[in-house]
Amino acid sequence: MKTFTGWRDFTDEFGRAVFGSPTGHYFVGNAYRGTDLFLGLAELVPKPPDHPAREKIAELYREHRRRADLARRRWDEANPPPF
Repeated sequence: MKTFTGWRDFTDEFGRAVFGSPTGHYFVGNAYRGTDLFLGLAELVPKPPDHPAREKIAELYREHRRRADLARRRWDEANPPPF
């Protein structure tokens, strides 16, 4: 359908596939590689490195989660169950 109906696609620097329809609408999707369809290729094709922003986001999430867990533990200690 993409080849014969005017759809266009490209992959951005984050590895996302962007599809442009003939009407001018754009859709973001996953970029598929041969390893997605043929799992045996995963051992032969090295995984591309993650974008540096991905590790920063993961670090921020871990810190947020750590603080939320700490706050929950403190609340549980200050408010024990009545039984």
